[in-house]
Amino acid sequence: MKAKKINVLLVDDNEKFLKSVAERTKLKGFNVFKASSGKQALDIAQRQSIHVAIVDQRMPDMEGLVVITKLKALIPDIQTVLLTGHGDEKLKEASEALNSTY
Repeated sequence: MKAKKINVLLVDDNEKFLKSVAERTKLKGFNVFKASSGKQALDIAQRQSIHVAIVDQRMPDMEGLVVITKLKALIPDIQTVLLTGHGDEKLKEASEALNSTY
């Protein structure tokens, strides 16, 4: 029996970074879906079975914590990671309150 591949949703408004991370994630054997906005991420999550989402905090249309909250409402058992280069203790606590890795 073949093992089920894990579907990973990458969400970042930096297209170059998104492409680079997607290529590396695919090389590790994951199915990858890319979104350059929070809205696009939610649209993908409504159409695809997503197991893990890696989400940038700072995006123009929607903050990463908002995206994670909405993803968890759609897919309660989704695993999430919040990425940021501008974090602080308050953001870390908010992320952990959502059961998301910071």
